[in-house]
Amino acid sequence: MGDRCYLQVVVANSDVPRFLDIVMRREDWSEVEEHQNYTEFVEHEANYAMYDELLSAAQQGCLFYGYHSSGSEYGAGEFFGADRSYSERECGHNGGHVVSTRNGDIIPEDAESLRVFLQGRRSVTERVANPLYDLVRGSA
Repeated sequence: MGDRCYLQVVVANSDVPRFLDIVMRREDWSEVEEHQNYTEFVEHEANYAMYDELLSAAQQGCLFYGYHSSGSEYGAGEFFGADRSYSERECGHNGGHVVSTRNGDIIPEDAESLRVFLQGRRSVTERVANPLYDLVRGSA
C-alpha cells in the first residue's frame, strides 16, 4: 500500500498532456480544476507524495509546483519542477518552511538554500500563471 498523503499540483496547461502521461491519468486524480493558463490536480491518497513520478515529470521538462501533506515517513513539503530539475523543501504543519539550526543559530547554508528555493518557486508560479513570461523576460 505505501505511505499516503494529500497532494496538490499546479501544472502549466502547455504541459498537462505530457504530465498526465508521466504521472497519472486525468480520470485517476481525486480532483481536477482547469483554469485559463494552468490545471490544478489534487490527490487525497498520493503514494509517497508521488515523488518518483513528479521527479520524472520535472526531468522530462514539465513546469509545475505544489504541496504535499506529511506522511508517516516524511514531513509536509512544497516542490516545483522547472528546466528539467525538481526541487523540494520541508514545511511545518502550518505551512512555514523548516530551517536548520545549530546551538540556536540558523545555519547560513540552510538559510541560503531556502532563499534559492523560494526564488525558484516564485519564478515557476509566475511562469505557470503567464505562458508568455519566458518570452517577455527574455526580451527585456
